[in-house]
Amino acid sequence: MDCLRSFNLSINENRTYAAPVIKSWANGVQNYFIVEDGVFPNISTFNISGFKNINLFGVSVVGGVFPSVLPLTNSGVIEDWTFTIFLGGQLPIISGNTTTNYFNIDSNANKNNTIYLSQNTNTIMFASPFQSVKFIDFTKMRIQGHGLQTLGALSAEFDFNFTFYYKFEGE
Repeated sequence: MDCLRSFNLSINENRTYAAPVIKSWANGVQNYFIVEDGVFPNISTFNISGFKNINLFGVSVVGGVFPSVLPLTNSGVIEDWTFTIFLGGQLPIISGNTTTNYFNIDSNANKNNTIYLSQNTNTIMFASPFQSVKFIDFTKMRIQGHGLQTLGALSAEFDFNFTFYYKFEGE
């Protein structure tokens, strides 16, 4: 992995979420919430350009989602977040078949190009790369937590730096 190159993309935003993006509920004492932001067609796409194709060997992210600290805002305690990323390239796969399929294995599914990075899983590396990656879609961000000041609203700041590890095809 020493000979890998890398590039960074950052996402920095302040947002206030309201229904239907945020779902919130109370148990009498505590207010809980989950946010699902960026559902299609609200995605961000980074198109890779240049004279060579790239093979992607991994992705990592540092940063996080933070509640608004301004007084009288829709703040809450953010417990976890997840970013969903679609890699627009050729999936590394071996030949094989599925004989019994209780869990609905699909080696050709579009979901196989989807990776999830979260607060607890912030790096994923591939021994066999995604080949000829042409674009990277940031398709969804989920935030969950408790202590919501106002049911149905959350103000949050997110600050992420994604690092993509690659080689040029043929290297």
